[in-house]
Amino acid sequence: MTTEIKYFKKAAAKVNYDPVTGVFTWKQPKFKNGNLRRPVGTKAFRWKTKRVPKGITLRVRLPNEQKIHQITLHRLAWFMQTGGLPNDQIDHINQNPFDNRWANLRDVSARVNCENKSNQSKYGVGVCLARGSRGRFHARARLGGFLTHIGTFNTAEEAAAARNARIKQYETEGS
Repeated sequence: MTTEIKYFKKAAAKVNYDPVTGVFTWKQPKFKNGNLRRPVGTKAFRWKTKRVPKGITLRVRLPNEQKIHQITLHRLAWFMQTGGLPNDQIDHINQNPFDNRWANLRDVSARVNCENKSNQSKYGVGVCLARGSRGRFHARARLGGFLTHIGTFNTAEEAAAARNARIKQYETEGS
């Protein structure tokens, strides 16, 4: 048994998980006057350090060890529901890292996880305002692992339509 699974088993023994709501609660209070309904975990954001995972974490320490191991709650939910660790990455379908409902979690590759990102452009996915081109818009798409320039257009809507048409063409051709 790997050390990582030991941490997950210890964490699973200390908390209850409700797959419908995605909320973790303590089986026993942490303190004398602790509240069992108090949610488990602390919000940890990646901007503080690269080692702290984005989302909600739980700190676990095995007996006779000084090291504290941090477990993300979405991975713990996966472990508690399946009895094993995920093959690759856990993706939140609705893109909310704090929503750990079982219906919202899936085991996917890094590529699929990256594709499920929120819209990072105010003009739409793959469309941005071209610099130095007097209000024209670039359309780009990641096809076959490469960023492909589709064209420059007068409006964001034209750029988005051209991008969607190129992606559909790529998917039907398979090349």
